[in-house]
Amino acid sequence: MSAVLADHTAKLWAAEAPADAVAAEGRKLHDDPDAVTWQARGEFEVGWPRSRPAPPPPPRASTASGATSARAHPSPDPR
Repeated sequence: MSAVLADHTAKLWAAEAPADAVAAEGRKLHDDPDAVTWQARGEFEVGWPRSRPAPPPPPRASTASGATSARAHPSPDPR
C-alpha cells in the first residue's frame, strides 16, 4: 500500500513542479515591478503556459456497434 501512495505522491510533485517554477518567475515580476523590462515580461508570458496541464485527447469516433475506429473519416479517393 505504501508503494502506491509513494507513486501517487511522486506523480503529484512532478505535476506541481512546472507550476512552482513559473510561480517563482512570476514572483520576480511582483517583487520589484519598476525594475522589470519588457523582455522579462515577454519571457514570462511565453513561459507560463508550460505550467498548465495538457488538454485531454479528442474523443475517438465510434461505430454503430460501439466499437471505436482508428479512422473517424475515410481519406479521399486518390484518383
